[in-house]
This record gives sequence, C-alpha cells and structure tokens, in this order.
Amino acid sequence: MLYLIAQDLLDHRRVKTIVFYDEDGEKFRNPSIPLFFRWSDNSEALNGLPAKDRAIFYFAALIELPRNILALTRPEIPADFFPTTPNIFETTYLSPDPASRLGSVSARRGFNPDFGVCSPFQPHAVYINGATTKVSIYSELEKDNWFFGKRILPAWQTHFARKFMVLAQNHGCKLVMLHIPILNEKHSSKITEREFWPSFLNTNLIMMGISEINLFDSLTDDEITSLYFDPYHFNQNGQAFFTSIITPTLLSLYETNKNP
Repeated sequence: MLYLIAQDLLDHRRVKTIVFYDEDGEKFRNPSIPLFFRWSDNSEALNGLPAKDRAIFYFAALIELPRNILALTRPEIPADFFPTTPNIFETTYLSPDPASRLGSVSARRGFNPDFGVCSPFQPHAVYINGATTKVSIYSELEKDNWFFGKRILPAWQTHFARKFMVLAQNHGCKLVMLHIPILNEKHSSKITEREFWPSFLNTNLIMMGISEINLFDSLTDDEITSLYFDPYHFNQNGQAFFTSIITPTLLSLYETNKNP
C-alpha cells in the first residue's frame, strides 16, 4: 500500500521528504488490497513477483471489479470526510475524527495487552526527559546504537519496498525511515530494525530513531505503559511525548538537502 499511495502522491505533488517506518505486521498482507489495487492501473507493479503473489493481487482485483466497472459509467460519490455518524476511529479508539487532524489517529484509550478491553485512559502532562539530545541518525559514528535482526522478508514485501525506493529517487524525494518504539523493547539500549535498510534496499535513505532505554530513561514502567493503547501503538499521551522529542531532528532533516 505504501508504494501505491506514494506513486499517486508523487504523480500529483512535488514532495521533498517522505517520513515512513517499517511495520512488520507479522508478515500479514493488507486486507484492504481490493480497495486500492486495480489491475488495469497497477498490474505493472507486479512485474518480477512470483506467480503465487501475482495471483493473490489478481484475485483481489476481481473482488473489486464490479465497483470499478460501475465507476466507468458514472462519477463516484465523493467521500464524506465529516459524516454525522461517528467513524470507526471515533468509536473504537475514542479519537477525534482523523479528517480534522490531517489523518492522525489520536487514541484516547488506556493500555490493553492482548487487544481486548482497554484500561481507562488517563491523560497526563507531557513527560520531560533528556531524550531530545539522544536522537540517532545512522552513520559510522552512530552504528553502535543500532541493531539489525537480519529477519527474512517475504518476497512481496521486498519487491514493493524496493519499488518504493526507486520511485522516490526518480522524483528527487528524500526518504527518512523513522524507528517507532514498541513496548516490549522498552529497556532496549539498541535501535532495532529488521534489516540494514540502505544496503538491503540499495538506497541512501536516512535511518533515524532513539533507543527505548534513552527515550524512556526518566519514566517508571507504569508511566511508559500509559503512553500506549496496545503493545505497538502510542495513544494520545505517547504521541505528544514522542513527537515533541523527534520533531526538531525531523525538521532539520527536511531543511537539509544533503544526507548526513
């Protein structure tokens, strides 16, 4: 999905920098493939994929085919970004409508360890620590702060990741891969990624992050947990905490044309 959305974006806008992250998803495929993949528009993106993977996208396109045929005969109804009926983000995550926040889901839910019922949400004042000076941009000087797991990626993930890199390079767009901290690594002294992405993807993308032990250095375990609504995603507390720490470095990268 990242590749197809970026392709549409870069076809219509001049983009200087894209900040993204690696979400493993335990190698699951995106269940929304039929909604964003159309054979007539996107089949070239499959060139080089194994036949099994190409077949999955082909059958996903068939699921959405009736809607696409109908779209040829009449204009589609514009999306209602501010419906009167609350959307899933408002009902499930108790978030303000993401359409009013440039797409950001700001969950007002407490922590839930097993994706069941969440604990009550307790908003807090933004925690303060010294992490603003410890943001790491990968380089020879910083490499000891990073760990690369060398996990085997499925062929389809590798395929679209590499196409995404080439797409950005062809449009002169800088790529910044941001490490998103997860709860079960809260005491990790290393910034952990599945791969050393610049080499694996044959690109000069920037890798940026902060180790969890530095990020949470002044917080108790209970305070750390209050930043999450599940083991992988920040709630509103965590968003405010993490964003305030990384934004100065992101802005500096945006304003710098050369890679560090």
